[in-house]
Amino acid sequence: MPEYNYYVDIKKTGTGTDTKITGNLTYTFCKYDTKSDYLPFPTEEKVTLEFNPLTILGDLRNREKPYEYPNERFNIDRSWKYLLGSYEYEYGFGEPLYIGDDAQYLKFVSKLDRIMRNNECTTLEDFGKIQKQNNLNLDCKILVEKENIMYKLLQLKQRYAPKTIYVPLEYKFGEINEELEKNVYMNKNHKLSYHCHTMADVIFSILHFIVIHEYEFKTCSLCQKRYAKIPNHGQGKYCPRNSPLGSLPNDDKLIKKFEKLSCQESMKKFHEIMRNMKKNKLRYVQNNEQENIFISKFDEKNDIIKEIPTVENLIGFYTFIKQYII
Repeated sequence: MPEYNYYVDIKKTGTGTDTKITGNLTYTFCKYDTKSDYLPFPTEEKVTLEFNPLTILGDLRNREKPYEYPNERFNIDRSWKYLLGSYEYEYGFGEPLYIGDDAQYLKFVSKLDRIMRNNECTTLEDFGKIQKQNNLNLDCKILVEKENIMYKLLQLKQRYAPKTIYVPLEYKFGEINEELEKNVYMNKNHKLSYHCHTMADVIFSILHFIVIHEYEFKTCSLCQKRYAKIPNHGQGKYCPRNSPLGSLPNDDKLIKKFEKLSCQESMKKFHEIMRNMKKNKLRYVQNNEQENIFISKFDEKNDIIKEIPTVENLIGFYTFIKQYII
């Protein structure tokens, strides 16, 4: 197999509830034309994949389709048992990335769920210990978004230029650069760029971004996968992944409303729909006794999905209120 180089760019824009985190993984490798009559000539191939840095560490897997368990809740602990076997490719980024049963990658990824579950890496000191234990490398640059001085000049000449550019922060002897202070550049639009030699370093670089920004790992109450929560950015009960409700093989009009919603958005929408259905049902109440029975059953099932919001429980709740005859 060819030798790979990996480049990870993770960008943070906005602050507070307007914060957006995006990631790109670019990998390059040399490809040889073995069919040529002459000596094989190498050409560099480059592939770029987009990913969500907040959720990707909870999506890593050694099989093409995500782990699924029919008629029961997603069990993250059982899914990790698969990682003890063959790990030829990593499928979490949407396309198969060659691992080749690399012992370093297998060792680190098998520890990663425990690190996320127990939030064992919350400081750079913790991060350093993990780096030594797993023999990982980190090559990182910090870049801050700034106005492009060439933008207006080239605009007058009707030539394209980006309005803003990302400029690396550099330390120069004898000069003070206040932007190098973490509390300064963290409040600006910025990105961290990593150069990695292995896929284990790629995963490690994403963990570094989460640690340096002091994000906390949580478990989504709906899909049950790990994710990193941005401080002061929602309650942290549900993650920004696509909701599993939207992928159900069901022609029901309700299910289609969740197709493009995240777990967090779908739960908000679900409760809104249930409240409206409850109001519509109560319009046809014949007496107080029927009303009390319906409200009691509604509240009972509502309490269940608040505590255990599985797909099965949500569908069961919807089916109950849809078919209930007052």
